[in-house]
Amino acid sequence: MRLQLIYRYDALTYQGEWCTGKILASSNNEAFIKLTQQQKLPIKIRLFKIVLFQDADKQYRIQLFEQLALLLHSGLALLPALTLLKDECRYSHWQCVLEDIIFNLMQGGSFSKQLTRYPLYFPITLSRFIFIGEESGKLDEVITLQIIQLKKHREIVKKIKKAFKYPTFLLTVLTLITSIMLLYVLPEYQSLYSAFNTELPILTLTLITFSQWLTDYISMIVFIFIGLIVAYRLIRHSFSLLYFFEQTFFLHIPYLGKLLKYQQLHLIFQIISITQQAGLPLLQGLKIGIEQLTHPIYKQVLSQMSDHIMQGKSLSLFMKNEPLFTPICYQFISCAENSGQLLYFCQQLSDWFYHQLDEQLNTISAWLEPILMTVVALIIGTLIIAMYLPILQLGDTIQ
Repeated sequence: MRLQLIYRYDALTYQGEWCTGKILASSNNEAFIKLTQQQKLPIKIRLFKIVLFQDADKQYRIQLFEQLALLLHSGLALLPALTLLKDECRYSHWQCVLEDIIFNLMQGGSFSKQLTRYPLYFPITLSRFIFIGEESGKLDEVITLQIIQLKKHREIVKKIKKAFKYPTFLLTVLTLITSIMLLYVLPEYQSLYSAFNTELPILTLTLITFSQWLTDYISMIVFIFIGLIVAYRLIRHSFSLLYFFEQTFFLHIPYLGKLLKYQQLHLIFQIISITQQAGLPLLQGLKIGIEQLTHPIYKQVLSQMSDHIMQGKSLSLFMKNEPLFTPICYQFISCAENSGQLLYFCQQLSDWFYHQLDEQLNTISAWLEPILMTVVALIIGTLIIAMYLPILQLGDTIQ
């Protein structure tokens, strides 16, 4: 749940000491249970603040782990490092999370296990990588690698939003202006035209007819449109096969398909390179990749790739025969197998697909915006001409 409740409490510790503080919980009862687990006897619990998990929290998560990696690398132990970060934290809900993690670490719990208790704040893949860092003794290195991945992911999301922000704005303005002119402005002009007692131009007559039809059925159209969207989402959620076919269709759409392919391939090779750098075997890295990917087709492909490697076959051979991997994947991985430098070539492929994704977004922005501007000009221009054409025609008749 993105909505987070913070409770303020007054309590007694089991040693008889009075304490006050804040705790994150979904209800008053849960706050009571959590305080009991922290060996505190609640005297008074009251709602302090309601916060919404936002994009700023994702940015703070990167900042938090960046500082944690720096403190660990400088030689500070995990517990003092987290305590220092909690004291400097300016977000009350993050302070509650860190305080709970610190308490459980003091009771002997592992860091990765504590992160799994807060899936909204720490995704499951992040917790898994932290577990890898704990097991390998390279916690600071693994955290640093995860920071790089999180930053690149945020950069990609920002670039995609930036590429489609202006076109979305244009389409919204176009829909709004066209609706106002058809539903409100054109009917007013219609009463003016009827006073002329002359035959209207075909363009104007067509638009007036369409405007009347739209006015009569606008409620039904909106209801059907919303109903279709809701029905499709319900069916899509219930039948995974439909979602699979939908994503397959998206992969075959020009430009959009390339965007999806480059984004998924960048993520795949980034995960492989991170797991290789952490000292994990390839099969375990692929397993993490399957868990981390959200695209159903590439999840299936990675699962097939894992089975292929378990049979003793080469990774490059699978990529050569799989159309979802571009030819450069086979070429680079083939070189990696021959040279024994899988980590290096996976890093190169990850960077290459990242730059290809960036170029593809710039290309889409370059041709999409002028096309939309032309469409807006044509539609608005047609509406204006249709409205004023009868007036100009009347002037010619009077002359």
